[in-house]
Amino acid sequence: MTTYLIRRLLQTIPTLLGVTIITFLMIQFSPGDPIDMFYFDPSFKAEDKERLRSHLCLDRPLWQQYTFYMVGDWSGECPNDGIIFGDFGTSIRKNRPVLEMYVEKIGPTLQLTLGAMVIGTFMGIVLGVVSAIFRGKLTDNVIRFMSVIFDSVPSFFLGILLIILFGVRWGILPLGGMVPIRSAETVNLWVRIQHLILPTVVLGVGWIALMSRYMRAETLEVLGQDYVRTAKSKGLSNFKVYFKHAARNALIPIVTILGPSITALLGGSVVVERIFNWPGMGRMILEALSQRDFPVVMAVTVISAVLVISGNLITDVLLVLVDPRVRLS
Repeated sequence: MTTYLIRRLLQTIPTLLGVTIITFLMIQFSPGDPIDMFYFDPSFKAEDKERLRSHLCLDRPLWQQYTFYMVGDWSGECPNDGIIFGDFGTSIRKNRPVLEMYVEKIGPTLQLTLGAMVIGTFMGIVLGVVSAIFRGKLTDNVIRFMSVIFDSVPSFFLGILLIILFGVRWGILPLGGMVPIRSAETVNLWVRIQHLILPTVVLGVGWIALMSRYMRAETLEVLGQDYVRTAKSKGLSNFKVYFKHAARNALIPIVTILGPSITALLGGSVVVERIFNWPGMGRMILEALSQRDFPVVMAVTVISAVLVISGNLITDVLLVLVDPRVRLS
């Protein structure tokens, strides 16, 4: 296991290097100039713009800018120590370390994504097994129909619909935000959960639909195996047969999609956070794109790539734990 992990970590180096190069070039050749955004301020003159451009080393050749971004400028002329030393630069608009901003925003985003993944995985597994058990019957048809509907409905439409119903018309859940607009000392756990319900549901329904379809297909294949028929003939309860024997073995292929799903949920959180005014990473990246705050965009892209690679590595390890027959070699 240790040898496998070391080899996989070494394989990530060229992958991350490629991600940084492609992202850097895409940002450099994208329309818009981050310094031009300051022209909205009448007091910001042309010489101030050039001085700021020189201070941020944006007037250097592309290869120098990329080198400074990766390993820093050892001469000390550019304010960046390089991402390999944990310095992702400074936000052009907010004049704050990008990593500090990311750490501040990743917490609320993880609340949404992890909540959506836990709920989506649990509900998807249960509905998939139930759908397989009642194959061809009304229950199966209803679950399959609803999975197609929820997988097809855009998150922005579903989010607005739930806000209108539960927030405006019925008034039983908050319209948005992470906590009420008041002192944090008066906010208890239940209030925070209330604010989390709607965005988590919107982010998780697509995952429920996907998991239920995968789980149904795998469970149907497992139910035809000899050991399932043997378990039934021994007089085991339906719960043990379907959920302890069949579902456990059907989970083995499902584990392989958990890693890539992290990326999908993080990407979906961008829209959800915007709809529900959630102070997470999604809102930060949208604001950075609109303001041409390229250090923030670059940092989010690189860190997201690290999360994707880590998710795939965790998936491989979980696969070994779920199925002891698999060996990492």
